[in-house]
Amino acid sequence: MRLEQLQYFVQIVENRSFNKAAQKLFVTQPALTSSMNQLEEELGVRLLVRTKRGVSPTAYGSRIYEDCKDIIDDLNRKISVWKSFAHGFRHEREVVSLLGIPFSCSYLMEEVIPLLRRKMPYADFVLHEAFHDDIYDLLKAGRARICVTFIVDKYREHMLAMYRSIHFNAESLLDDEFAVFLSTESPFAGKESLTVEDCGKLTFATYSAEYDRRGIIFNNIRPVLGIERYEYLNSRESVMQKIAQNRCAGLFLRKMSKNNSYIRNGLICLKSVKGMRLLPSTHYLLWLEDGALTEAERKTVSLIRENYAVYYTES
Repeated sequence: MRLEQLQYFVQIVENRSFNKAAQKLFVTQPALTSSMNQLEEELGVRLLVRTKRGVSPTAYGSRIYEDCKDIIDDLNRKISVWKSFAHGFRHEREVVSLLGIPFSCSYLMEEVIPLLRRKMPYADFVLHEAFHDDIYDLLKAGRARICVTFIVDKYREHMLAMYRSIHFNAESLLDDEFAVFLSTESPFAGKESLTVEDCGKLTFATYSAEYDRRGIIFNNIRPVLGIERYEYLNSRESVMQKIAQNRCAGLFLRKMSKNNSYIRNGLICLKSVKGMRLLPSTHYLLWLEDGALTEAERKTVSLIRENYAVYYTES
């Protein structure tokens, strides 16, 4: 059985004539008749009968006609999608830019970007990493239209108002809080939790784009924990590497750091501080007002929303 036989059969039924169907299909009538004879022989049923009013389907033929229509219509829809899909590859590949703080970029690169590429092979995804304190300015400057970041709960209303002022929607994804990051070789690593006194004995490292700009987060936690010794490094990776070498401690979001390689490989452990929740925070998805997004960007927002908390709450 060939697809063209089904197409021939549909045309014969709809035109009620072998001759008219042959004209529309640009085939000879004998070829059309021969093709229908072969189809009937293969199926083992009579499909068509000739009457004074023309050609009519039998009871079997009527049922098979409806099925053939469904098959052909579905195939035509898929072909239309395939053509559009191929056109996108050749000429109109859409670029979707994502912005995130370093730890969220690790998650996006390992979990979200592969998912997006599977779901939207016609689009290219560009991931920009930024310091937490720079997110607002970068979004305002149009660096990206979708962002994953966090907001400290005590600053929530203020920060959401700032994002709304530049026409960004915000949706909470996951609750989190900060933890002290230590080398598993640290003398404090065996403790269930740290005390403020313990923290005062540690040297902490932080990072920023500018020398000695410790950032809002570190400035908030430092006096609470009595941190006296701290140093500046130029990237998150530098801080994590130094922590793993037991040369300093760090402060980062607990859940957002879940997929960090140093933690997965048992080089760094996370500690809470007894009797405290360190800067309770919330992971947020930010995106430019819906009317300004492309279809691919809207789908990206939807996929992040659906998958983000699932990944971070897995055991």
